[in-house]
Amino acid sequence: MTTSLGGHSKLQFTAGFYPRDSVFQDLLGDHAVDASVETRLKFSASRARWDFKADYQFIAVHADTLRLAAGLPGSPLPLNTVINDDRRWWNLTTAFGDRKTTAIINRLDRLSVGYTTERTAWRFGRQAISWGNG
Repeated sequence: MTTSLGGHSKLQFTAGFYPRDSVFQDLLGDHAVDASVETRLKFSASRARWDFKADYQFIAVHADTLRLAAGLPGSPLPLNTVINDDRRWWNLTTAFGDRKTTAIINRLDRLSVGYTTERTAWRFGRQAISWGNG
């Protein structure tokens, strides 16, 4: 049996300052500060033709800009929101916190078992596809 364990952590801090005539002034004031940490642990195991993969994410966010999603519903702007799996077949995400400025997220992002032959690879499981910073 072959196994692999790995991962990474990312820290992010941003600050934005808004002029008096900005639409964001009403929602955020003259500035906004966001801070987050994301940790991903990756595990895989294989034996003969079988394999197993699991990726776990821990995300902690404290972001003033999370209020924009509530204050500007339907906005075409790319706004910060808390990740959820409400539209996926398997909801493997749990979020804690007030979701207005703070969230702690636990997530099984990838979970699958596979069987591979010379001509075919079979996979059953979940792989959450993310765009951008995911």
